[in-house]
Amino acid sequence: AVQYLNALFNPTDIVCLTFIHGTKTYASGGAVTENVFLPLSEVITDAGIKRLTERNKAEHIYISMAPFKAGSKNRTKVNIAEARHVFIEADENGDAVLAAVRADVVEGIIPAPTTIVQSSPHKYHFIWNVTGFTIPEQEAMNRTLQQKYGTDPQTVDAARVLRIPGF
Repeated sequence: AVQYLNALFNPTDIVCLTFIHGTKTYASGGAVTENVFLPLSEVITDAGIKRLTERNKAEHIYISMAPFKAGSKNRTKVNIAEARHVFIEADENGDAVLAAVRADVVEGIIPAPTTIVQSSPHKYHFIWNVTGFTIPEQEAMNRTLQQKYGTDPQTVDAARVLRIPGF
């Protein structure tokens, strides 16, 4: 988890951890969810990882793919500090998507992802670190990749969360 987080963020970045409870739900039926904004440097300490490990016993742990402005309270686009990643999530046909992405990298069609995470058997997250993108440009690139590879169309927004490996 620490290696993954360090590959995506800078220690001073404010990251949004999202905890989704495994059994507790709101009256409306949705899972109880909490967003916590912390500097990455606090998350990746031994104590920080220990806290995540404890919470992981009852909650699913995710991280937003964008760093946030200091003082953020909500995981919304207006609070994003900058677009830092483009990404796709392949929950269906994951092995075929993995093969297609790898083939396109070899052919020079796309750059190699910064990281590929197998989130569960045959399901993958592909993340590319980027610089100089606006949020609309980042979301447009997410949509382009999503359409090209037939991945989850619900995972193109800039504030999207993906599971942290190991949790």
